[in-house]
Amino acid sequence: MLRRHFLWSSACMLVGCGAQGVEQQKQKICSRPAVFGAYNIYDKWGKTHLTYHMLDRDTADMKRREWDEVWAKSFKCWSDVCPLTFEHISSGLRGWEHADIVIDVNRVAEGFGRKGGILAWAEMPATRNWDSQLWTQFDRAEDWVVEKDDRDDIMLQSVAVHEIGHLLGLGHSTHIASIMYPYYDDLIISPQENDIKAIQTLYGEKK
Repeated sequence: MLRRHFLWSSACMLVGCGAQGVEQQKQKICSRPAVFGAYNIYDKWGKTHLTYHMLDRDTADMKRREWDEVWAKSFKCWSDVCPLTFEHISSGLRGWEHADIVIDVNRVAEGFGRKGGILAWAEMPATRNWDSQLWTQFDRAEDWVVEKDDRDDIMLQSVAVHEIGHLLGLGHSTHIASIMYPYYDDLIISPQENDIKAIQTLYGEKK
C-alpha cells in the first residue's frame, strides 16, 4: 500500500481544527473532541531535521512574504524549545515531493469552504521513528491575518503552531493555556509550559 493511501485511510491520524464559537474568546478549534484529553508521547519523527514545502498560500488574505514569515516563526517556536530544526524548501512546482511536511490551502477538504467551520487539519506520525511525508491543510474561506484586526479574523500563527504540534506528534492537551488545547485563543501563539514539557518528552531538551 502506498504511504499516501495509508495515511488517508487512517482517520485517527488526522486532526481537524475549527472555530465553532463557544464564546467569543474561546472558539472551538478542533473538530474531533473525542481525542481531547492527552498528549501523544509515543509516535515521533526518527530524525531531527525536517523540511517543509508550501504547496499553496492564501494570498487573498496575506502577502506571500507575510505568509512564509508567519510559518517560519511558527516552526521556530518549536525549534526554540527542542532539538528539532526546520528548513523551507521550494524546488519548483514538484518541490512537495521532496519535503517531509507539505503545507496546503484549499476550500474543498471535508469541513472546509465556509468561515467558522473547520480551520485546518494535520496528519500525525504513526510510528516511533516516522520517516514518511505528512500534510497539513488550511481553509481558504477563513480570514487569515498576522495580527488580529476583526473578531472574525483568525491569527495564522496561533493555528499554525497548533498544527505543527500535531505534525510533530503531539495530541491535544487538557490545559486551557496550552497551544495544543482544542479551542482557538488568539492570545496564545506559541508553545506554553505544558506543550514544552510534552515536546521535550518526545525529542529531548534543546542543547
